[in-house]
Amino acid sequence: MREELAHEIGPNTPFGGSLLRKVRESHGVELDDISRHTKISVVQLRAIEEEDFAALPASVYLRGFVQEIAKFLKLDPTQVARTYLRRYAEWRTESSQQDSA
Repeated sequence: MREELAHEIGPNTPFGGSLLRKVRESHGVELDDISRHTKISVVQLRAIEEEDFAALPASVYLRGFVQEIAKFLKLDPTQVARTYLRRYAEWRTESSQQDSA
């Protein structure tokens, strides 16, 4: 699995919840392990992986959470946060457009 991920992850890779889950699982890490190390609740970690954006905190907190997860998984925290928050921003735009329609 790690070899497959090495081909999948590059400098322009967009990180979403499913890719973060794949990386975590390839390291043999459980959400509880990340929670203990980062102090981020398992509920929040699960929401990040499932991209349950409605259950996530404001983007300033989310950025910190995603960066901590990336550090724990030995990924580039800047790239992971930038690309994950782009997905979050797209969701917010879409949901606000639906609310105003």
